[in-house]
Amino acid sequence: MIALTLVLACGSNYDGSEAVWALNRATVTPAADGLTGAHTWSFYDSDWERTQSDDDLICEVVQELTGEVVAPMSGCPGCSATYDIGFTLVVSDCADELTHDPGIEALLGFAFGPVPDEIAEDDPWPDNSAGWYLTVDGELMEDHGFAYPSSLDRGESSTTSGWMVGETYTLDPAYAWEL
Repeated sequence: MIALTLVLACGSNYDGSEAVWALNRATVTPAADGLTGAHTWSFYDSDWERTQSDDDLICEVVQELTGEVVAPMSGCPGCSATYDIGFTLVVSDCADELTHDPGIEALLGFAFGPVPDEIAEDDPWPDNSAGWYLTVDGELMEDHGFAYPSSLDRGESSTTSGWMVGETYTLDPAYAWEL
């Protein structure tokens, strides 16, 4: 798993809780030359490891995400789409120290390809998902989760599998970040 370092200092408005876990999710739409969407960091207290409940949510940071198509990187065999990505803060209810921490923008790229065997059993839509990969160094991709048509979250059927221009996808992590 990719190591993400965030310096955290949540304010007293969070009842003394400290962020110990983070999940990042996104909704994206690929185009022929890039990617657009929204990316959310959700920060949880230490109880989340046991409960994995939104009751342990401390705060969230929502970012606009844009991406530009780039050449494939190592670590993502069979990936059909690779993007350099950038973020713009949209809204946050986190303390300023966390909202503006450089770790929030540490992700440099996304790629999409086969779902890796080591996380396949957790795939929410095995017949419709692609694997979601991340890079923090711009050179090596590591598997992170799943990309599937967002219509499936709304209970609609989908004939899409893989990665298609114009389709809107939900990016769902298989891993949490321990901070």
